[in-house]
Amino acid sequence: MKLLNVENAEEGPAFEGKLMTLVCSARGSDDLRFQWFKDGRPFNMSLTARNAWEIRLPETITEKQISVLNMDGVTTYDRGEFTCVISDYGQQMNQSIVMDVLPYPQVEVTPITVSAVQGSTQTFRCWSLDEIQREFTYSWLKNGKPLTDADEEIVEELQPRGSRLLVKKAQASTNYTCCVTNKAGMSQRTGHMFVATANQTSLVCPNSALDGVKWNQTFAGFFNLQKCPTDAAGGWTGECQGKLLFHGNYNMAWSGIEPTTSISRVRRANHSATLPPRRCLTPLSG
Repeated sequence: MKLLNVENAEEGPAFEGKLMTLVCSARGSDDLRFQWFKDGRPFNMSLTARNAWEIRLPETITEKQISVLNMDGVTTYDRGEFTCVISDYGQQMNQSIVMDVLPYPQVEVTPITVSAVQGSTQTFRCWSLDEIQREFTYSWLKNGKPLTDADEEIVEELQPRGSRLLVKKAQASTNYTCCVTNKAGMSQRTGHMFVATANQTSLVCPNSALDGVKWNQTFAGFFNLQKCPTDAAGGWTGECQGKLLFHGNYNMAWSGIEPTTSISRVRRANHSATLPPRRCLTPLSG
């Protein structure tokens, strides 16, 4: 009995969402058994959330026996040490390989939302949290379509990482999407620019801090998104949306925050005594 080697079928790390294939080669009797472990524990292919299966290849002309472990749609949770154990005539041998999984880019865009006066200059910045050196590719979409030379926006590469988009004169409400690509694939994040004319700016919720979130000045009729706070229980993830409420002749300020993704908790001031409504003192016209 001899364990020849354990290897990754592809060079380098596995890519998130793709297939990872590990190959264990050995020599032994017809009763030779293979077993796979991950991080020291038996790898049960029927329990994993991924689509995983093992293939036992027939003995080759060199009397080599092969076990192939396949995992499709891998994630970063599949990183770790994989061990192939062979058993024959009451004896065992093992060999391990450490596998990494390259994730899709983790994209951040700031600001996520901005209320702008028509004709003003606005800037969006985009970067990937997991980019160490300039190895990712950045591009921008305007309302879902690639920017062209005819567009007035200016795109600038940042060092050591990231991209910046400059809107010289904001004319109309626009969505700007930053697309970041690495070897694993592409991720994207959108920033929303809401544009109001000068005579629409009197109705406004000012900069405010509520329940651990700093909300930016926002014109009536628009919304504001901010990154959610994280408490000890990891209660909020994703983005939080401020609710603009109106009551009588007064603009009621931020009423609370609500996660827009991975909702685990929702808070609104009019539903919670801990977050009383806050009123702006600017009367609504009409």
